[in-house]
Amino acid sequence: MWMTDKRYFALSPRDVTFRLDLMSKVRGIEEAEKYFNNIPQKFECLEVYAAILNCYAGAKCVGKAEAGMQKMKDLGFVAKMLLTYNTMLDLYYQTGNFEKVYMLVRSVLKFDDIERAEKVFEEWESQNLVHDIRVANALIGAYSRKCLVESAETLVDKVLSKGWKPDAYTWYYLATMYLQNDQTPKAVEMMKKAIVVSGPKWKPSSDSLTSCLEYLNGEGEFEKVEKFIKLLVDNGIIPDRYSGEIVESYVR
Repeated sequence: MWMTDKRYFALSPRDVTFRLDLMSKVRGIEEAEKYFNNIPQKFECLEVYAAILNCYAGAKCVGKAEAGMQKMKDLGFVAKMLLTYNTMLDLYYQTGNFEKVYMLVRSVLKFDDIERAEKVFEEWESQNLVHDIRVANALIGAYSRKCLVESAETLVDKVLSKGWKPDAYTWYYLATMYLQNDQTPKAVEMMKKAIVVSGPKWKPSSDSLTSCLEYLNGEGEFEKVEKFIKLLVDNGIIPDRYSGEIVESYVR
């Protein structure tokens, strides 16, 4: 038997990971997977799961790697999974699955782990992958929800300096953050930028729009109220037939 297990030989998780790595390289991923599926339950630990994940990544088995990643989450290994996130990031890079980088960052943020998401983002950025603004937006959105103003502004500045193209969500996340932080003048400007670059499927919340309009109205900026509403109409945020009624409700 290849790499025989003698009954008196006490295996450790490190022994199992070594065998998995060697088996996948010498015998192939199917043999490594078969070995993994037959290991005792006591070896169901982060180290061993990370090893089989590396095997799947080496064999470019995206589906099996993702299933292994989910199993690790189910077993509660999330807090110690940074290296496995990097493994998945590298796998997506090698297989051209750039769409899934965004999903990976969102997956990390579901656990409210901004620090880990930042490290995944930095790794993605260092590999000069396709500039998908959604990846940056996921982190900007997290900063916005936490009202981490400096972090959000720094990342947006980095995005702009690299020549990436912000979309409506980029500016909208800043707008909502400024509203939370009582920086309404900045929020209004960011909301305008969001509206200008918005597409047909994007809509800001009615509460955020109301806050912007009430601020302009309260400042006596009636002309700016009219221009803001026209911007909403021109970009399909509100129907033109309602614009007059909205203007009248603010401009008195």
